[in-house]
Amino acid sequence: MHGPLTSAEIAVLDRLPAIRRARGYRLYASDGNRWLDCWCDGGRALLGHDPKGLGRRLKNEIDRGLHAPYPNPWTDRLAKALRRLFPGYRTLRFYAGYERAALALELGEAPTDPLDEPPGTPRVDGALWGRPRLPEHPAADILMPILPLPGAAVQPVLVREDDADLPPSDPLSPVVLAGLTRVCAVLNVGFVTNPGQSTDIWERRGPYMRYRGAADAYERLRDAMMDRRILIAPSPGRPSIRPAELSPREEALLDGVRESRGE
Repeated sequence: MHGPLTSAEIAVLDRLPAIRRARGYRLYASDGNRWLDCWCDGGRALLGHDPKGLGRRLKNEIDRGLHAPYPNPWTDRLAKALRRLFPGYRTLRFYAGYERAALALELGEAPTDPLDEPPGTPRVDGALWGRPRLPEHPAADILMPILPLPGAAVQPVLVREDDADLPPSDPLSPVVLAGLTRVCAVLNVGFVTNPGQSTDIWERRGPYMRYRGAADAYERLRDAMMDRRILIAPSPGRPSIRPAELSPREEALLDGVRESRGE
């Protein structure tokens, strides 16, 4: 599932020490320890915390001096990049976060997470979260991509049909739009279609990992991982992310060491 965190999930993440910097999929804490981030902000850090070229793109836009949400060329550039990433949608809007998008669309319920659908599902009725690099991604009437730029309060909306009555996009900062365009460009290069190899613990679909055990055992697994400074999803209903780079030790701990399961 995807969407706002519950208070219990927030409490789990609050157990992390203060993080002073991040590189790739590693978090560097103020106590000197390094963590492997397999939660990745619910998919917002799918490409890691410093995607290739993102820092330079943001710096270039900041140096231009325009932070205010005035008309700018990045809206059209981001739209073009998104249509390459998720083809087949005719209408596109950008709103200042999910709540604004849900209000504009008059959504009666949260979008479906494609990871909650059986692999190979061709289409989902209504609204669907869009998960980049998910193999055999289903289509939907409305797609709301989860773009990998942590902290960006922008929710793109892609609609299958022409919908001139959909409220116009919100005014948004060109700095944020430029960053989103950059991460879409990274996603569009070398698109991963490998469904991944599942393990005793995880069912893998591309970079996404769903817990395969009983829900009441997940807490033990999560806490054992935290003891080893590996952050996975705060609850079993949410996916973890398999980092693009793992050391042999990290891979062994993540994939099924007996003691990691709390046994």
